[in-house]
This record gives sequence, C-alpha cells and structure tokens, in this order.
Amino acid sequence: MVNATGRNQMEWLFRIAMVFWLTVGWVALAVADSPVIIGSSRQLFFDDYVVQKMDGLKRTVHPATKHNNGRPVVVPDQPWEGGQTFLFGSVLYNPDKKLYEMWYRTGPHNGLSYKHGFENPELYDYAYATSADGITWEKPLLDEKPTLYALHEFATMGKTTITSTDTWVPDTARAEKIRAYYRDLPRNNIVLAHQELQGVVYTPDDPDPNQRYKACIFGGTLITSPDGVHWKLGNTFYPGQSNTFNYDPARHL
Repeated sequence: MVNATGRNQMEWLFRIAMVFWLTVGWVALAVADSPVIIGSSRQLFFDDYVVQKMDGLKRTVHPATKHNNGRPVVVPDQPWEGGQTFLFGSVLYNPDKKLYEMWYRTGPHNGLSYKHGFENPELYDYAYATSADGITWEKPLLDEKPTLYALHEFATMGKTTITSTDTWVPDTARAEKIRAYYRDLPRNNIVLAHQELQGVVYTPDDPDPNQRYKACIFGGTLITSPDGVHWKLGNTFYPGQSNTFNYDPARHL
C-alpha cells in the first residue's frame, strides 16, 4: 500500500521523466530539421546528406577523367627523391598565397643511404612543392638544410637505442651518420628530413602568425610553421603513429 507521500514522489518522478523525454524529443526534431552548415565548402553530392528534397532530378555519378592519360603531375626527378614521390602527405590551397601547396613523401634513398653507412635504406623525407593550378608543380630549392626532427627521437637515440636483445645501448654514431647525410645534400626542397608527416592544415585566423600551419609528425607530436617550410616542434599529444588533422574554416575548428 502506497501512502500519500509515496504517491506524490512517484508523480513528481513521472513528471520529471516526461519533461526529460519531451525535451530530448524536441531537441532531436530541432536538430533533424535544422540546416547543415557547409560554409563555403564545395559539395560533391554523392549522397543526400546535404539535400533535403529533390524534384525532377536524378543523381548520376560520372566516371572521373584522369588528367594527361593518368600520368602523375609530380614525378621523382631529383636525386634526393630516391626514385619515388608519393602523397602520404597533404595538398591544400592557400588563398593568401594564391597557391596550391603540397607536402609529399620521397625515398627511400637506396644507394645514397648505403653510401653513408646506413643498415636500413628506408629513410623517408617530406618535400615541398607549389602550383598555381594544381597541375603544374614547382619544387623550390631552399637555402636552409632540411629540418631534422628525427633527431627529436635521436635526442633519445643519441643516448640510447633498442637492439634485438632488448638492451639499451648508445648509438651516437648512427645519429651522426644521419646528420652528415643531410649536411652533404645540395640545395633541395626537403622540409622535414627522415620523418613522417600527415594532415597539414592552414589556419589563417590563428592569432599567432608563427602557428598558421599545423601538422603532426610520426609519434603524435604537433609541429607548427609560419609558412609551411620552417617547422617548430610542439607538444606530443598522442604517443601513437599516424595522426591526421582537419580544419573547418566555417567554424574555425
């Protein structure tokens, strides 16, 4: 038998639950009916995500036509590229420079690595290229030597590195071989040496002009740059392997 106090408590709990579920339902309907904010982003209309209704239209997806019969627009034509260029990197359009910018991966360096005494020739670099139309690309020869943030790891490797017996031993000699290799290179378009880079974004609204470009290198470490060429190490936010950034210019996120 439930007394009056118990009934009142149950009634209040029921009212609170009703208000909660009505609120949830109202929010869900409001979100469902609200427009998708796309800002200035171009839409490909592969599906109906941004389409509320279509009358008298039929979606037809046409096959893409490869430019120049599928020939690559960037090819390995420099000796430091090791015979390979591939886009494990980023391409973006910078409206301030009025240029497309590319950070692409080159290597491995094959014989060049063995020449410098490396046991493993797979030394990948990230090089920089620009284009006015996204088709014809230029590889600027930089005055500075490549930034060698692998030595961020060799700051530990310079002291210790792991061997097959799981024993930590000094390996300053290997770190010095890597330094020597990049010191001996002629002028080139490498911006990050012996490193992996993913997800470059350009954030023109960042109040710090030295951090307009942002990216992540292998190991989950943030790097920033004022121009996409000169990079500075930031914090390690995720001690993993590959991380990719995206930027929404409409929401500045």
